[in-house]
Amino acid sequence: NLELLAGWHDSEETGWRWTGREFGVRVRAGVGRRVLTMKLYVAEESVRRLGAIALHATVNGVALLPAVYDTAGMESYVRELEAEGGELELRFSLDKALAPEESDSRERGIIVASIQVA
Repeated sequence: NLELLAGWHDSEETGWRWTGREFGVRVRAGVGRRVLTMKLYVAEESVRRLGAIALHATVNGVALLPAVYDTAGMESYVRELEAEGGELELRFSLDKALAPEESDSRERGIIVASIQVA
């Protein structure tokens, strides 16, 4: 019940995906309180070259509390959502990302291992 929108790169062999600086998902959700859990990886190269990275998100246009990641490694982004039924459109944006370069032509934000709304 999750649809990837713009901003995602092809899946890596591990099933993880790099994102661009902006990315989104659409989720079918029932009525009531839900919890968004996104497991993500902040690359060492990103922190070394860019410093702390801020992740902002909206659900159906309403801003969620941002998160700041200043160390490399596995992290989680967890937020409570109020679902009124139907679909939730989640849009994410990072304040900075690795720019395309000769060795990798993609804009690279974070690596997402999983997203769940339950």
